[in-house]
Amino acid sequence: MKLGILAVILALPFFASAQAVINEVAWMGTTVSASDEWIELYSQNAQDLTGWTLITADGGMSVQLQGSITAGGYYLIERTDDTTIPGVAADLIAAFGNGLSNAGEILILKNTQGQEINKIDASGGWPAGDNTTKDTMQKNASAWITAVATPKAVNAGSASASDEDGQNQSTEISSEANLPAVPPPSPKIIIDAGGDRVAVAGAVLKFEAKITGLKGEPINAESYIWNMGNGVIKRGPFVYYSYDHVGDYNVDLTVSVGGVSMLDRAAIMVVPNSLTISEVKPGFGGWIEIFNNSKFTVDVSRWRISNGSEVFYFPENTKILPQSRIVITHEASGIIFKSYGSTILLYPDGKEAGRLDYSGYAQNDESFHLIRGEARLGLESPGEERFTARIAKSPLNTVSEVKDTIQAEDKEVVQEDVAAANLAAVNASLSDGGWFGRPVLWFGFALFLGLLSAAGFLFVKRKGFF
Repeated sequence: MKLGILAVILALPFFASAQAVINEVAWMGTTVSASDEWIELYSQNAQDLTGWTLITADGGMSVQLQGSITAGGYYLIERTDDTTIPGVAADLIAAFGNGLSNAGEILILKNTQGQEINKIDASGGWPAGDNTTKDTMQKNASAWITAVATPKAVNAGSASASDEDGQNQSTEISSEANLPAVPPPSPKIIIDAGGDRVAVAGAVLKFEAKITGLKGEPINAESYIWNMGNGVIKRGPFVYYSYDHVGDYNVDLTVSVGGVSMLDRAAIMVVPNSLTISEVKPGFGGWIEIFNNSKFTVDVSRWRISNGSEVFYFPENTKILPQSRIVITHEASGIIFKSYGSTILLYPDGKEAGRLDYSGYAQNDESFHLIRGEARLGLESPGEERFTARIAKSPLNTVSEVKDTIQAEDKEVVQEDVAAANLAAVNASLSDGGWFGRPVLWFGFALFLGLLSAAGFLFVKRKGFF
C-alpha cells in the first residue's frame, strides 16, 4: 500500500508537466494585419482540449477550445480566419474578443474543471515579441525570447519545445518540421458581415450575416453578435441600425457554429446627407429629380418619396452615383405631384431627409427648381444641371434683371437668353413708337420750350434792349 502511494506521489510532477501550456504568442499580429493574432499551445502528452478555455484576466478575450492535441504536438489558435498564417492550418479559428493589447495581458489556460493549468502574467508588458518586425514571443526553457515565428514547429533557439518549468517536453524533433509547408485545406465555414460600405448619417442600415459551407450551402449559427463599433451591441442574423454622427466605424460580427466562434468585420464610413430634391414637375406625367451632391455612391434602398398623402418606396439595391441625378417618373412612383405644396424625401425609418416646398402656376414646359434653398419656376430640365427662367415680354426688363432671373446657382450663363431679352425689350419699345410714338411727351416738351421763350422775352424787355 505504501509503495502504491509513493508511486502516485512520484508521478505527480510528471502529470503536472504533461499538461498543455502556452508555447508561442503572436500578440502583435502579422505584417498583413495587426488583427491577425494567434496563439500556440504545446503538450508532451496527447490530450482532449474540448471544454478547455483560454482567457485574459480582464475578460477581453475568452476562447472555448475544441478538439485534441497530439503527444509532443502543437495546437494553433488563429483569430478570425485560417488565412492568418498562410500554409499552416489552424486547429481552431476563434474571435479574440477585443484582441490582445500591445501593452500586455494576463493569459490563463484552464481545463474543463476550471482549474488554472498555465498562466502568463504580462500585465506589465509582454516579455518578448516585436511589433515592428512581427517576431513572436516564444517559450525557451524557463524564459521567453523574441524570434521569427515558428507556428506548429519547434521554437527558435532550442532543439526541443519546453514547458513552463524549463523541462524538455520532447527530445525528438519531428522530421516533418523541416518539410515544406503543406497548403491549408479550404475553410469549412465562411462568414460574411456584408463588406465595407458608405452610409448616410441618420439613415437606417440593414446588416445581414451570411454563413456558408464548403459547397456554398447556407449554414445557421447558434448565435450572432454584432459590435457596431460605437459601444452598441446587436444580436441576430440580421439587424437594423443607424449612425447619428459622421465618422468611421468598425463593425464586428461574431458567430458561433458547432461551439466554434468565428469573426468577420466591415468598415462603415458615415457621411453627411448630401441628397436633395433638386426639381419637381407637378401634375399628370410629372416627375421628381434627386441630386447626390457628394463624392460617394449612396444606397437609397427603402428610402421614401411623399407628396404629403402618397408614398413611394425605393426598391432594394437602388443607388445614386456621385455627383449624379436620377429622375423618378409618375409611371415609376405612382405619385401625382401637386401643383403646389411639398415633396419630401424620407429615410427608411420615416425621418425627413429633405424637402422642396413650392407654389405657383407652372406651364406645360416648366418645373420647380431648388435654387439657393428655395423653389423657383423655370424651364424643365430633368437630369440636367440647368436652370432657365421664362423671360418676361416687357420693355422694362433690363439685362441685369434677366440675368438675375435666369442665373441662380447654375455655373453657366445662358447668353442666348440674355441677348433674346435685350432684343425683346428693344422690339417692344419700337413697337410702341418709343419717344416718337408718345404724344404726351412731345406736348410736354413743346410746353417747356414755350415757357422758356416767354421768360426770355420778359427778361430782355426789362433790361431795355428794345
